[in-house]
Amino acid sequence: MRKTLISYIPLLCAVLLIGGMAGAADAFQNKEIIFPEIAAIATGALLTPKLAWRTDPLHIFSAIAVCALLGVCIVLWMPGAVWLQMSAAYLLASVLLLISRTSFAPMLSAAVLPVLLQTRSAVYLIAACFLTAGILLLRMILIRCNILADTPFERLPEPDSAACVQTVIRWGIVTAVIFAALHCHIRYAAAPPLLVAFTEFWKPDAVARRRPITVTALLTLCGLCGAGVRYLLCVRFGILQCFAAG
Repeated sequence: MRKTLISYIPLLCAVLLIGGMAGAADAFQNKEIIFPEIAAIATGALLTPKLAWRTDPLHIFSAIAVCALLGVCIVLWMPGAVWLQMSAAYLLASVLLLISRTSFAPMLSAAVLPVLLQTRSAVYLIAACFLTAGILLLRMILIRCNILADTPFERLPEPDSAACVQTVIRWGIVTAVIFAALHCHIRYAAAPPLLVAFTEFWKPDAVARRRPITVTALLTLCGLCGAGVRYLLCVRFGILQCFAAG
């Protein structure tokens, strides 16, 4: 019984962190505090038996910080349409992912999201770094308490010409999707978490590719659940967003 209760501690930590993020956004009336990819990072770092990516805490934090800063800088200083800025953010983040020799795809979202939202303040950058650091700190504590297991970091092989070509092809497809989504005024069709999911699917050895229908159905169901819960709790009943997010 005690072991069963202990096994729920990581889930509780993740829920409280995500709920706290949404609560802070409500309290300060600032949606830039919300970093959606934090749910994926919390899941991969706290809820899986081992770290979900071939990386380590230092690389996770560095990747999020650098990519979040990159996205904000693109908004501030790169001229051009939003779709072009998003394309540039995805490409640059993809290059960083490639040369980092890690598989931490959520870093792509950290770069593209501020461009999609046209973020011009440091709030997003601070929130992304703070929330990521919070997850990593929780993971360290849970490892110390023997609730989670530590995993060694093994770098991916050096990128070869084939990997570079694949990155360019993927960028071209993503750019087309971004352009179509923004041109048709359905910008969330190019939401950064979807771009991350596409990037994960692209990997030949991705577990998701073994069960594509199941994974696609799960993503769709999660999206519908999220939208439905938000509408029911926040719009219809006026419940704070932090409770809906949790």
